[in-house]
Amino acid sequence: MTEIPEVLAEAYVRRGAKYEELNAWYVRISADLVPEQRWPDGSLVTPHSIYAKYRAGCQDIDQRCDYMVGHFRESFQLANPQAVLPEYLKPGFQLLAPLPPPVTVGPPHYPSPSFNMTKDFTAKPRKPWRGWVIAALACVLAVLLISSMGNSNRKSEELKANAEAAATHTVLYEVEGTAKGADLTLETLNGTSQLSGKAVPLANKTSGKRGMTLEMPAGSFVYISAQNTGSSGTISCKITVDGVVVAHNSSSGGYTIATCTGKAR
Repeated sequence: MTEIPEVLAEAYVRRGAKYEELNAWYVRISADLVPEQRWPDGSLVTPHSIYAKYRAGCQDIDQRCDYMVGHFRESFQLANPQAVLPEYLKPGFQLLAPLPPPVTVGPPHYPSPSFNMTKDFTAKPRKPWRGWVIAALACVLAVLLISSMGNSNRKSEELKANAEAAATHTVLYEVEGTAKGADLTLETLNGTSQLSGKAVPLANKTSGKRGMTLEMPAGSFVYISAQNTGSSGTISCKITVDGVVVAHNSSSGGYTIATCTGKAR
């Protein structure tokens, strides 16, 4: 198996985790679909619209992973113009670790009811069957009670999960060294961002405080890479989450790259 840098391996592992989350979302929302349910934009939720959003999510996950690989390819070629491109940076390279299996292709098909909905139950039943009717009603009430308890437990679990997901952590990205400037690639709330020609050390122009501070949701992937834009000097990166250092790396020489990765938790 081809050995690849840790940060790229993290990108592929993250892609697999995102696919698993997306598959779970597709199965859950398809199973819970109710009539007249609508998306936040007001459009009607249908099996076809669910599947369309699922496919769009797949494309977004792949584009993010491809963007990361493309950035490393460009950085490698800039720092090593005469070197042969490694296999893991060649277009079309795929990590040998398999992705989770996709959900069933196309929207799910819901079976028709097996019982007769047109039967007339309004007529007064004959006395010999009164006991059966009462027993049937008791069974229905029991099923409704159990279903209500299950829905209540599921809502409580969803509220707990939403509360945990809503928690945020303070992430501090830092870049230091003797290099005069650096090109940065970092993960933010809005996805991967690139900043060119930033002064070293990295600091907030308004407050003068060191580094760049962001509020990130719990479990978020945090990442920063800094490439020395000069022909000499050192460059280092550091990620701190809630005051705890989760990653630190450095490199020396012209056009070299320092990369740090971690999670907000």
